[in-house]
Amino acid sequence: MGIALLIVVTIYLLAGAIVLYLVKRWTKSKAAVWLGVLLLIFGPFWRPILCNLLFKYYGKQPLQAIHQTVEAPISVYWQDNVWPGFDAYGRNWMVEQYLDGVHLQALAVNGDDRKIYLYQAREQDWLERTTAKEIWKQREAEEAEYAKREKGIYKKEYEDHCKNKTREECGAYHATNFGNPERAAFREYLRINKEATKRIVDRCEVYDSPDKLPPMRYRVDFNTVKTGYPASRLLHTDEITITDVEKNKEIAFSRRYMAYAFWLTKFSGNQPDFSSALGDWHAYEFDDKVLFEYAGVIDALELEKETLDKRTYRLYHN
Repeated sequence: MGIALLIVVTIYLLAGAIVLYLVKRWTKSKAAVWLGVLLLIFGPFWRPILCNLLFKYYGKQPLQAIHQTVEAPISVYWQDNVWPGFDAYGRNWMVEQYLDGVHLQALAVNGDDRKIYLYQAREQDWLERTTAKEIWKQREAEEAEYAKREKGIYKKEYEDHCKNKTREECGAYHATNFGNPERAAFREYLRINKEATKRIVDRCEVYDSPDKLPPMRYRVDFNTVKTGYPASRLLHTDEITITDVEKNKEIAFSRRYMAYAFWLTKFSGNQPDFSSALGDWHAYEFDDKVLFEYAGVIDALELEKETLDKRTYRLYHN
């Protein structure tokens, strides 16, 4: 894409030079020529310049506030009107990551089919997973020790043993003495985790509207925010609010403004959907800070968060 950008810039400069030559020849005015030079320089960048001015304007308002964090929310309803709604993969992911049966025992989310899904769990639902994870972490620590042995004092032992040995014999010795027990334990953890998640998902309750849900202690709402022209054409704006339903009190909010990518950024190589942002780049991290910090997934899955941002772009910029 770098070559394509170079070609575009070269053509633009050549065309600009021709236009400046014609302006000078026809008008014989230095002022007109200088005006043409300014337009030539700033013309391709009017969009990011205007976006930055809008960021300056909107940046004067509070973008985020956390009045309270919750260690154990117990029950949460998540209403996503930006995506909008969680598909089966997203719902399963949230059950797996957040619904630990201790800090969070009930999780309701709106689906992409406009239905409301309620998942419930208790600590015993994850007992096997907890044990498997402990074994995996133990094996992981052992693997680190094995790696240290292989690179350190046991390297000579390995080399001495493999003198005049076939490649297969050396491989067998390495597997026996410097093997990787962590991989098998990790695969077992994944299997148990998948089965436990499936059992919880299979017994979910489905509702036609959130009004029919049992009482939920906290509610997360993710909505688009309407802005006037020209911001509505240049920026995607959304806001997360978190409410203590029992007290009918907002405990946190976060708003972000994301500038849609313009033609020049499309030649950057990674084809960004948004070129810059004011506020959290990944809106879905905010609820982790306020309600789900116990789960420890704030920085875990960037790919999924980037996918959500891309869906946002396609939904509201087509």
